[in-house]
Amino acid sequence: MTQPTGQPAGPDSAPDRDWLERYEPLRQLGTEYWTRSLLCRDRQSGSQVVVREIRPAIWWHAAERHHALEALRREAEALARLGQTPGGSTFPALLETAVEGEFPWIAIEYLQGSTLRDRFPLGPDGQIPSESGWTLTETLHAFASLCDGLRVLHRLGLAHGLIHPKCLALEETGHPDAGTWPRLRLRSLGWAAAPKEQEALPDREAVPYLDPYGLRCASPPGPEADAWSVAAILFELVAGRPAFGGDPTGFEHEERFAVRRRMTRGLPPGLPAQLPPELLAFLKSTLAVPESVRSREAGGEPLGGFFVDLARLLEVVQRDELWSQARLPNPDLERLRREIRARRPPVSTALLEAHEMAWGRWRSATRQAIEALSQVKDLAVSEPWSAWRREIDEDAVACLQSEPKDDPHRDD
Repeated sequence: MTQPTGQPAGPDSAPDRDWLERYEPLRQLGTEYWTRSLLCRDRQSGSQVVVREIRPAIWWHAAERHHALEALRREAEALARLGQTPGGSTFPALLETAVEGEFPWIAIEYLQGSTLRDRFPLGPDGQIPSESGWTLTETLHAFASLCDGLRVLHRLGLAHGLIHPKCLALEETGHPDAGTWPRLRLRSLGWAAAPKEQEALPDREAVPYLDPYGLRCASPPGPEADAWSVAAILFELVAGRPAFGGDPTGFEHEERFAVRRRMTRGLPPGLPAQLPPELLAFLKSTLAVPESVRSREAGGEPLGGFFVDLARLLEVVQRDELWSQARLPNPDLERLRREIRARRPPVSTALLEAHEMAWGRWRSATRQAIEALSQVKDLAVSEPWSAWRREIDEDAVACLQSEPKDDPHRDD
């Protein structure tokens, strides 16, 4: 089944044909262990798409061919299911599949633009330049845009597990799909596209953002791994440096152990004390290594209210105008707060007097209304005619009880 470009494809495959019939290759985007991605031009619509196929070296390796084909099928099935839900737009749309042919391949949406790492590169000192980033409000809105997509992925029983700045496509303000706030999208499915019982090999840059359980074990991660990665990237954009990064060495395996040792020490220092206490508590609870590892080993789901807590944190931040003006990372937030307060227009004496006069009138009117209601209540309890009516009844009883007297002037 051939799907038109731009429309999500179903899990069914297209007829066995070479993808070169429709797509013109432009350049290679990258390679993974089992597949490679090519940027192509659709000969029919002229739009750019990504064609993913099994690497030739893997395809002709009989021992690896089965795993590579399973990885391509799992990616196609997952993208097809995600494309049927609103939150699935966080991931690339599946355009066309041909996974049952002699040379299997899939065509997916090309996410144009820069990545989060391109937008916030690390300098020679391993830090993001001061005041070159987003405001805290923009940062939280950007990460909140991932919530729906990750929530849908987790409901499918899958998890990405390999989220890092280089795999996050950025759509900033002004992009037709971004809206008012920056938006983040995931370029890949991570662990969700890996064959069963096989380990997904992370990029070297992804290691400081991986869940500590994933650094130690080769089993598929759970939702808490994505929560960990999002919190680690959030820490970096706020503090200006990776939370658990270190100096690169020539031994990648040893770097994994070094990163995990840094994680076990808890939340690293470097966050400005002027940040909202709710944000500090959020990062501390999410990046708590012992609780995360213990819950994962017990089969729990510590993700819990991660997305709910993120939404509440955003509400708290939006109440303070400082976080909509201060560019992060910012080492002098207190100075900026003083400047914002100094820019506020002073309240005039006449305005204060007018406010006090209005307040006095309102109190007087309220007091009069309460007294009037009290009088109405008293009238409802006692009848205004009860006194004279009681006197008439007493006179009538007295007349009936009195005996008649003889009148000497009455005629017989």
